[in-house]
Amino acid sequence: MDFTELTEDNRLVWLKFLADTVPRLNRERISLQSQLNEYRQQATIDLEHNEKLAFVANVSPTIKSHMFEIFIRLIFPSTVEVTSSRDRRTLLSFGLTEQCPLAVLVFDCIFKRLKGTESLPLYIGDNESVSASSATSSVGHAFNTPGMRAKLWFDLGIGTFAVKSFNASRNTYTNMIREVVSKFCCVMCFLLTLI
Repeated sequence: MDFTELTEDNRLVWLKFLADTVPRLNRERISLQSQLNEYRQQATIDLEHNEKLAFVANVSPTIKSHMFEIFIRLIFPSTVEVTSSRDRRTLLSFGLTEQCPLAVLVFDCIFKRLKGTESLPLYIGDNESVSASSATSSVGHAFNTPGMRAKLWFDLGIGTFAVKSFNASRNTYTNMIREVVSKFCCVMCFLLTLI
């Protein structure tokens, strides 16, 4: 539209319309900008939460495979049988915080046996082995902080999973020991009857 061809009255009408439109457009821009900021913040939170969930899913097999080592180290100090560990209150009522011996052993199993940590080398490119001790000594794993350990232990289910895995190991090995003792007693009774 060419404003030079309009009459003075029409130009004034258009200028007033444009002047009234600018504040409304600015309010809409501010509203959209705040919505975009909220969306970005929520997307960041969701991405971080998904990373934590993926981490827990990746370390669950590690916890399960190393539970026998943990069980052996805790078999005698264990005085309480925990059968239910659904939430934070239950874990806390049994003294199973993120700093208890079970949690310390579980987190040691997680953070010291993952690729790129002290136990396992990290391979980059053409099978170049990088010493993980030099990489992790200065930085460490992002989730290996006291606050994140608590969040992983209570909120993301590592505590519950560790207790369930510990119970499964305990039940398996208790049943094996019962069977061996039972067979040993049967053999001893049989030998005593022969004498």
